[in-house]
Amino acid sequence: MSFGSWLQGAVKSVSGLVQQVQGAAGTIAQVAGAAGVKIDLGPVTATVEAIKTTAGPIVDHVTHLANQAGPLLHNPIIAEARKIVPPDGLRGFDAAIVVLQHPVDEATLQRVRDSLTGAEKQAFDTALAAQIGMAQHAIPAGDPATQAAYAVTKGVQGGTADQKAVLVESVALTDAGAAGATAAMKHTVKENAAWWVRMANWFSE
Repeated sequence: MSFGSWLQGAVKSVSGLVQQVQGAAGTIAQVAGAAGVKIDLGPVTATVEAIKTTAGPIVDHVTHLANQAGPLLHNPIIAEARKIVPPDGLRGFDAAIVVLQHPVDEATLQRVRDSLTGAEKQAFDTALAAQIGMAQHAIPAGDPATQAAYAVTKGVQGGTADQKAVLVESVALTDAGAAGATAAMKHTVKENAAWWVRMANWFSE
């Protein structure tokens, strides 16, 4: 699958994540609300629209997006996924989790990513994978660090071979991360095997 296809899938899976994601930790909005944090999507909407219409560099807009990430980090899975990325990549991670709170198209996601540095791009992909994993899969209960690694590993399955190798390796550096990545890969193998069994049964009927 191409990177563009993965981005397209991300748009379908996690656009408006505040309302959509259901998981062991609850929605980002619910977790933030329980912590007494109000998520104001007004500035996010304005910034995303500016990115869509700005002809020149969008570095300042992307930085503004990243600066809105604070309330979303009250979700423990997102917070743990953020710990996976190096310090020089944090702006990319934060921009990714914020931009997906607004209905966004593939071109806008790609433009935001293209404006980032190498480390920020990998962090952007980590955040994207975590949110895809949370949106598309039930995250097993457990330690948030293990859950984050599980979500990233499941979420990157639609990415390129290089993305999968890089992100899974990055989440598996700790014992908790390795446990989450291993569980996600085992579940993926089982799901794929179950699909083949269903197909075989269908053809044998």
